[in-house]
Amino acid sequence: MEEITREVNIVVSKCNITWYLEKMIELLCFSPKEDQFQSYLIYPIIEEVINKKKESINIELIDCHNFAQDNTKTHTRYKYSVLSKAIPDLLIARNFFYNNRDEKIYNSMQSIASVEVKVPNSVEMLNKYVNSKGDKSKKEYDDQLYIQILASLVKNNKVILTNARKWEFFDNSLINDEKLALNVEIKTLNEDIKRYVEIIEICGFDSYTDYKNPKTKELKKDVIESKKKLLIEVISKISNNTTEEESKFQVELKELLKKARDITTKDDFNKIINDADKQYIQKIKKYIKLSHIKTIDIIKKGEPEKKMEVYGSSFDQMMEADDTEYVSGIQDIKYNLESFDDLKLELEKFLYENEKNDIVNNF
Repeated sequence: MEEITREVNIVVSKCNITWYLEKMIELLCFSPKEDQFQSYLIYPIIEEVINKKKESINIELIDCHNFAQDNTKTHTRYKYSVLSKAIPDLLIARNFFYNNRDEKIYNSMQSIASVEVKVPNSVEMLNKYVNSKGDKSKKEYDDQLYIQILASLVKNNKVILTNARKWEFFDNSLINDEKLALNVEIKTLNEDIKRYVEIIEICGFDSYTDYKNPKTKELKKDVIESKKKLLIEVISKISNNTTEEESKFQVELKELLKKARDITTKDDFNKIINDADKQYIQKIKKYIKLSHIKTIDIIKKGEPEKKMEVYGSSFDQMMEADDTEYVSGIQDIKYNLESFDDLKLELEKFLYENEKNDIVNNF
């Protein structure tokens, strides 16, 4: 199989629609893995936008796909991700240093946005929508994707989700605006999401400080007690106006608290995380939908969207399956040039709108 090498300097200068589609076809053909699309397609186009502003506004794009999922002696990911959930694929930040256990370095880091990348043929996004808006013919994203987006959104405030075919933009300032502070429904939603995040944060662990044995992930006894005390505080904050399902969740939390610390394991906390995901999923979905800014479709959507496979001969194309379309070159892809131009403008606006305000406020 052909080795795909990264030539960032060359790629960045050619981030046009031709480069974009040719690179997509190349990756689909030779290396259709998520980290490849992340490194050789998504990274360069975001980097180009950042480089245009680098002299006046210093932010950087960090590729996180080689980061350890667990914290290490020198690095904690708490500032930009929920410990019990996966780290973002890409992070856009200011003052980022991997060795960040030092308090001064840790506090100086400022996250601008995170990026979640899927492959073009991922069933997580293909023929699915952030918000069906009541249209029963449209299928919404699976629950797990909403949960993944939320974990990044609450830490980084802005999230980009893309499978290269389309780009989704989220900003939770849309529902954290002071003007909405008096809206009872929004206020309650924010409180519920805050409670959910508290629970999954408590049930996440710093592998460097919390484990007695990092290899077996055996928890320190004092850590177990500390986590249980924090959960007691959370239980007291959960609204008394609960549904039957919410009541069951509270019962499960209390059962964990009764369990002797000598037999309490990480699996017990993992169960609470899974239960919290299920319990809060409808509120999570509502929060994500209200934070959604826009969708940009680079590849024109067919009904339904088909998986893209790369073949070179007309014979292969004659064998096209109902759920698959075969492409041999750009001419076989129905793309939207205006959307591609709009993407670059939206990326710039999305990443720098608040940055400009910060600069003005500092003078």
